[in-house]
Amino acid sequence: MDLGNAKISKIFSLFLIFLFISSIFIGIDFISNNAKGDNITIPSGILYYVPINITNSQNISTPNPYQQMIQFNISQYSSYLIYNYSFVNFEFFYANGTIIPAWIESLNNTTNVITIWLNLTGINAKSSIIIYLGIASQSTNLLSNSGASGIGEAPQLSPTYAQYDNGVSVFNNYWNFAGTTMPSNWDTTEVANLTVNNGVSFTGIGTGGKAAQIVYTTAISRPLIIEYYGYSFGTQPTDVVAYVDKYGSAFSNGYIGGAGFNADIEVLSFSNGNVTFQAGYTPGSYPPVSSYHIWALSIAPLGGTISALIDYGTTLVPVSWTDTLNYNNYYPALSCWWNNKGLYVQWARVRAYPPNGVMPSVSFGSFNYYFNITFNFYLYYNGSYTPVGFQGNISTNASQFANITFPYISTQLSTLNFNIISAINTFYFNFNASGSSLDENMQIYYNGSWYYAQAYSIVGGNNISIISQTTSYYQIGNVLVPEFN
Repeated sequence: MDLGNAKISKIFSLFLIFLFISSIFIGIDFISNNAKGDNITIPSGILYYVPINITNSQNISTPNPYQQMIQFNISQYSSYLIYNYSFVNFEFFYANGTIIPAWIESLNNTTNVITIWLNLTGINAKSSIIIYLGIASQSTNLLSNSGASGIGEAPQLSPTYAQYDNGVSVFNNYWNFAGTTMPSNWDTTEVANLTVNNGVSFTGIGTGGKAAQIVYTTAISRPLIIEYYGYSFGTQPTDVVAYVDKYGSAFSNGYIGGAGFNADIEVLSFSNGNVTFQAGYTPGSYPPVSSYHIWALSIAPLGGTISALIDYGTTLVPVSWTDTLNYNNYYPALSCWWNNKGLYVQWARVRAYPPNGVMPSVSFGSFNYYFNITFNFYLYYNGSYTPVGFQGNISTNASQFANITFPYISTQLSTLNFNIISAINTFYFNFNASGSSLDENMQIYYNGSWYYAQAYSIVGGNNISIISQTTSYYQIGNVLVPEFN
């Protein structure tokens, strides 16, 4: 008998015996931080993610679509997240991996708080949804004006005006007045000195309380919030947002809100050309009309309140009054008083009215690391590694629950449990096995390098040692932990 063939036969027989005795299924379990225990799909290129819980505490659902404000301090993720107006490496997504249209409104360079608007599919009454902030590598720019991928930003933030502006994909109606031509469906017959140049400016044309206004000629039903970002100029300037029932003539019926010429923030109603002061707040000094602010007229459902706000109510005190006109379909308008005043608007929008006027609350979860690992299983026998017939890829998520079984090529009698645990710059394994005579080895491909993980038997159970191809590793009990930098 050929001794070489006999030796090979013996090795092969031992190999089959090993496969028969040891387990042929490996279950991979991940700890879940998801409140629902659902699996999530990570979009391509995302390396880290943070769950965000958005809660609607009201007894009615949000509209669908619905615009949700998100604010957070970006410095808490400064080791991973970048935003500098021309580059951003984060986006938002649902659990199924769908990208959420998102628009960066501003970044406060003093507090590092970023303000972002998301276009969500709606939140039921007294319920919550979980979405995710996904962070890519620091070389991946996700700024985009597409609305279908990445994230956009306000037009004045980009290096080139409106380069990454996707506001039309986020808000119900949106205008950035880019270029030198007025967008369609705006009536401008009631203003003078109209200029469009990456923003729009105009002045009044009359005296004696006459208002100058540009009006969007497509009616929009309430409830809604009309907002613009801009400033006023001229003698005793005024910033005004309006909701009117006619265009091409002076105010007829509707509502108006903003900074009045009486040095206050006012809300007015007008009927058949007669203007009635409804409410106002006099701060003792003129409202900040000559610098950029976000001015809003908030229109509740029929019979509700009409409110005027500056910067979401953080600048001066918002004022409101109970609706007495009770009209439903109106035209948004941007206005100023008299011919000695003017208005400049950078962008304008219409967004959904939150349930009962209350914006859903936002809370951020823990920071998570996402790993894409290739597993290649080998048998270690007589000083060499022999493939056992299985290779596979699995995208792992340390805070996601999954229970996946991988079969060997032969029948099994017992089960191996393989638990993955991740931490900053480390990836290690805690291995428990049932069976006998375990002397197998796994080869693990991670981030461009192969690592060997050898299982061996000890009294009281089986453990795993990680044999790293680098010289940097930790030892935790009987486990060697390679450090991935």
